[in-house]
Amino acid sequence: MRMARLSPVTGEPMEAREFLGVLVDVCPTTGGIWLDTGELGRLLRAGTEAVQQVDDQVAPTVEEPRTLTTRKCPVCRVPLYHYRYLQTTEVILDGCEQCGGVFVDDGELGAIASLLKDRPVDTAEEKASVGAAMADALHAEGAANRTLLDHLINTLRYRWPG
Repeated sequence: MRMARLSPVTGEPMEAREFLGVLVDVCPTTGGIWLDTGELGRLLRAGTEAVQQVDDQVAPTVEEPRTLTTRKCPVCRVPLYHYRYLQTTEVILDGCEQCGGVFVDDGELGAIASLLKDRPVDTAEEKASVGAAMADALHAEGAANRTLLDHLINTLRYRWPG
């Protein structure tokens, strides 16, 4: 019996699971997979569809812990929490537990759009998840554009009263 291996991301024990005749170690928190020498090649020989099914089966089962920030929700005035967009990306967003709003820092909408554009989507559940994420991103971007437009209109009204 081999000792449980620790995830390089979380430091927690990984689960030994067999896919396509290959015993791999899966991080239950991130869905990451550790492959020993030669195992990637053995998986790939099964074909891309089979490998995609393995990837679909090891999705994260535990949500990443949320850490509170010093930022406050502009609607509820409660502390926002950090979380990773789609759990495994490098994009860190600030969300409100109470109203569900999201604060997107400069450049994060572009990073989200790039992730969604470059990411293959296969399952109906994943399509729905990505669709909802795109809708959230578009809503946030639209709100930012409306705020900018409102500010511009108010500035013009102030400078050139009708």
